[in-house]
Amino acid sequence: MPKRSSATPINSPLKIQLRNALVVAQPQIGKDYLYDRCINKYVDAMLPAISAAIAMNHKSNWMQADEFRFRQAKITKEIGRTGKPQRDIYEMMKEHSVTSLVLVRKTGFSKDGVSELSTVSINPRYKDLVMQELLNLRIEADQKVLEHIEANANYVVSVDPASLSSYIAKTAKTLNAPETQTKGSAYKEALLRNLTSAKQLQSMIHPPDSTHATAYINERWEIGDSGRIYGQGYSLQRMRQEVRHAALGVCHKYDFKACALALMAGLAHEIDPTLKLGALLDYVKNRQKIRAHIASELNIDEGLVKTIFTALGFGAELKNNQHNAIRGVLAKAARMQYDSTVRLERNVYNNLGADEFKRLISHQTLRYIYDELQQVNQTILAYYENEELEINGRQYKAIDPRTGKRRTDKQKLAWIYQALESLAMQQFADCAEQEPLLTTHDCIYFKQKLPARVVVGATEKLQQTFPFLRFEHEPIYPIAGDDYYAALSAEQERFEAEHRQRIEAEKRRAALYIATHWHKTSLGTGFEATH
Repeated sequence: MPKRSSATPINSPLKIQLRNALVVAQPQIGKDYLYDRCINKYVDAMLPAISAAIAMNHKSNWMQADEFRFRQAKITKEIGRTGKPQRDIYEMMKEHSVTSLVLVRKTGFSKDGVSELSTVSINPRYKDLVMQELLNLRIEADQKVLEHIEANANYVVSVDPASLSSYIAKTAKTLNAPETQTKGSAYKEALLRNLTSAKQLQSMIHPPDSTHATAYINERWEIGDSGRIYGQGYSLQRMRQEVRHAALGVCHKYDFKACALALMAGLAHEIDPTLKLGALLDYVKNRQKIRAHIASELNIDEGLVKTIFTALGFGAELKNNQHNAIRGVLAKAARMQYDSTVRLERNVYNNLGADEFKRLISHQTLRYIYDELQQVNQTILAYYENEELEINGRQYKAIDPRTGKRRTDKQKLAWIYQALESLAMQQFADCAEQEPLLTTHDCIYFKQKLPARVVVGATEKLQQTFPFLRFEHEPIYPIAGDDYYAALSAEQERFEAEHRQRIEAEKRRAALYIATHWHKTSLGTGFEATH
């Protein structure tokens, strides 16, 4: 056997397993040192890239839990080439599933100024080894991304570094716990995804300074032509809820209930007061109960039902087509039940989710809600068909300024909803009498709980414009270790003790003033009691 060169040794189970597979899959490489060089360059570049991609894997209704966006062109260039003739290492490793760390679910594109990253998942063959490597990987701040954010920042979010640090430690401990190893891969993937996101956020924190009383993160936000605000890059607005709450610390969340349906139903009812919207408004008031009921009867995940209603709120229709948003969500969920390394017949693959879809559209409660929502959408589109559309000073444009293409009816409905949502959020924030910690698309976070009179005032104000819109309060206690909450408790006790001391001092000063005032008056010094 040829003698190995002095190249960096293959010294991890992941690299050893990949190298053995590469020798079989690409025998023409031939030389041991070339195999070593190829594996080292591939793994050393892929692990940080996967970590960064998972950290950027924000909430999405259209991706499965194990999927994430990935820059294939960038990593191809970064890893480089090898062999004679020269070949891209990334592309060569991707040729066979046995040598690729990721499986491509959807290839990205860039055309006419519109681009989309590839959608990938970690190869099940190497998933456990990759997750262990990522767990131990030192997260380095992506300086290029951070510099871009800092240079273009236009929003500041106050954060709680102690909460985020405690969350990171607790999540890492949970991932390493023996009981976690017996749980499904989806649970471990969710923990790892959140851990990488939290570590990236931690690298972005600025300490308090002359202009900020608390630690903070700079963010870059963009405003759409509807008025909706979109966080860019590593934005807390886009982060998974567990990570977002860990960064914000103990705070208070005010969440609009079934926001899209409530806003659009209110607008349609204002246009046509004769509309019958009983089922739709019942969902707005009792959405969690109704979603649980539908999920139970159809034997599907409740989160999936929530995703379906979100799609309906944005104009999705119930069409038995695998490219339809709702059928597509069901198809993806069904495909997740199969081993992604096993190729299915095309007709079998395309038919996945069809049975679940048939059960869904035959469910009476959902049909009532869907039919009423269709009436709402048709009423709004008919009303604005020939009229100029302006909401909160925002002028609707038939041509989308971002893509340069004519908007469809669904996109028009989405614009109307987003403009109404932006107005509702603005009105709520104006009533709050304190600066929000963070605004997302359908909820606002505050550090302190809003007083009852403020809540009453905000409710009355909103219902003048949006009669069906309601919001609910939720105190946020982030996932953290006992050390974090013990420190919070100690701080609260110290604050209360200092407050009691101030009260006692005020009482003593008041008693001294009264005694002195009475004494001077009783001696006839000209001082008289004030009535």
